[in-house]
This record gives sequence, C-alpha cells and structure tokens, in this order.
Amino acid sequence: MMALRQPLSLRRSLMLRLGVLVLVFSGLSSIVVYRLALDFSNEAYDEWLLDSARSLSFLVQSRDGKLAVDLPITTQKALTWDAHDVVLFRIDSARAGFIGGQALPDVVVPSGQRVGYADIQANPQSQRQEMRAVSIVRNDIVPGDVVTITVAETLHK
Repeated sequence: MMALRQPLSLRRSLMLRLGVLVLVFSGLSSIVVYRLALDFSNEAYDEWLLDSARSLSFLVQSRDGKLAVDLPITTQKALTWDAHDVVLFRIDSARAGFIGGQALPDVVVPSGQRVGYADIQANPQSQRQEMRAVSIVRNDIVPGDVVTITVAETLHK
C-alpha cells in the first residue's frame, strides 16, 4: 500500500515561500548593486582619461602659426607611466595630420561636442588589446585648425 503524501505544514509552507522570495530579491539587489558600482568605476576611469587628455592638450602650442608640442621625455614618461596598464596618446591636426604619440584608432567625437569616448583595439607592446580611449577636440590653439588629442589605456585595472 502507498503512503499518502502529507501536505506541508503552514510553517513549512510560509518558510519555503519566504526563502524563495529572499533568494530572488537578494539576487536582484546584487545585480543592481554590481551595475551601480561598475557604472561609478567606469565614470571615474573615464574622468581620469579626460584629465590626462586635457593636460596633454595644454602642451600643444602655436608657434608662428604652426603647431608645436612641448613634450620632454620626462613629461611623456610621467603621462604614460602606469603600474598595471599601458597608456598611449596621439596628437593630430586637421591641417598637419599626425603630430606625435603612438598609432591609435580614431575616436569619433559627436558633432557639436568636444569630447568623445570609445572602446578600441590597439597594439601596445605588439599585442592587440582592448583599450578605453577619449578624444578631445580643440580649435582654439591655432586659428582655423582643429587639434585632436587622444589618450587610451588598457583595461587591466
């Protein structure tokens, strides 16, 4: 003869339902907190890249209507030094083309804006790697010329 299955007691039924709800809400809250932390850290990372690009842009000057970059090797090392990541930069002019730095893919700056961000693929140290990049556009250095400064960093941090 088969034993009849006993219905769950009220206590067990409530505990089971409560346990399922706790697990679901814990999982959802973990996902939300993770996304918030990720967004915050990405924003801080992007701001650091933007600060570096702005600092580099102040080293680009106009001398007799031509662009010049005052970038001693010590300044370049300070700008690109990082214990965990590789930092690269590029300076371009609409008139003169490539002025200095390393080969980096173009970062599209939206029309009417001065700053653009992108995830790019570059070849620092002869290895293709994912990098986060920022480009700033300055049209106030040489009249009639647009200078673009790009700074990129690998994503190891």
